[in-house]
Amino acid sequence: MKSICFLSLYNESEAVTGGQIYDRNLIHTINNVDGYDANYGVIGTTYKRSKNPIAYLTHIKEAEKFSSNNLFITNSSYCIRFFPLMIWMRYVKRKPVYVVHHHFIYHQFKSIQRTLFKNFEKWFLKLSSKVIIPSPYVYDLMKDIRKEKDLLFWPIPFEKKVKHLPSPIPGHLTYMGTIEPRKGLKYLLEALEILQTRYGTDYQLDIIGKIVDKEYYSSLTDYIAQHNLNVKFHGFLSREELEQLLSTTDVFTFPSLLEGYGMVLVEAQTYSLPIICFNNSAMPYTVKDGINGFVVDNKNTEQFAEKLQLLLSDRSLRDKMGKEALRHASTTTSPEEYKEIVTNYFLNHKT
Repeated sequence: MKSICFLSLYNESEAVTGGQIYDRNLIHTINNVDGYDANYGVIGTTYKRSKNPIAYLTHIKEAEKFSSNNLFITNSSYCIRFFPLMIWMRYVKRKPVYVVHHHFIYHQFKSIQRTLFKNFEKWFLKLSSKVIIPSPYVYDLMKDIRKEKDLLFWPIPFEKKVKHLPSPIPGHLTYMGTIEPRKGLKYLLEALEILQTRYGTDYQLDIIGKIVDKEYYSSLTDYIAQHNLNVKFHGFLSREELEQLLSTTDVFTFPSLLEGYGMVLVEAQTYSLPIICFNNSAMPYTVKDGINGFVVDNKNTEQFAEKLQLLLSDRSLRDKMGKEALRHASTTTSPEEYKEIVTNYFLNHKT
């Protein structure tokens, strides 16, 4: 029996983001492969939110109790915190370490912080034995950093069956994702203000997601009140509640400024939802401009409002794009196909 340890700062039950959920599902999938036992190795529980670099060295001592495992997997988002740990694992313990890489974190920073993250991220990825990549966008970027033989493209799997048949309510808009600056919600609100004042269009925006940045959330609620926007924050919803809400959505709005994949885009497409998003990072890989939605210039709220008005006013165009959205979702990897990819790898490769 070969043992695999996923080194993380968080418990399995704390998985919230799309990336964390992917990592959790990967461990569960490996656990179902004959001859393999996969588990979480949670370290840094005391220091995971500390900004003291000395704390990062303590991760090595904490990880010692997991060092008997045959293979280690971790996430590139821990690149700075786990950098000493990576060197220790690879050159002291001489153990293989695979890294799951969802997106380049440095893209969301500026100046010195951007340079710091960029260097640590690339060094971390180069030190790894293999890089597991769930996104075609990130896979294309990684070809400039590692040889393709070291890259494992294991696409994010999507359930394609929905419990609630789509019955869109005209003007019902939905955003789904965390509440933080990277998600660009302030630009969506600005677009709604234009939609409301310039076009006089009736709409309702439902925002679903965890508040990550409370200060940012406060600025959004202030803007909503100031401009009397028809917006409602829902926070966490049960699966049943989420499916019910998506089934009545008319257009899915996603103003994110950086995504490695944007898993919610495909989930929205399974409900035949046309999408409006900005032209950056992974968005054009899922949303095809003028076909299954609109990809507008980055941070251009005027264009965003214009395309919203077009979709809300032209029902035949909205329905045509909705059908194309569903067609695109049908081409993505299913959970069964994903399981086969991972299983075949571990059964046919030495780790």
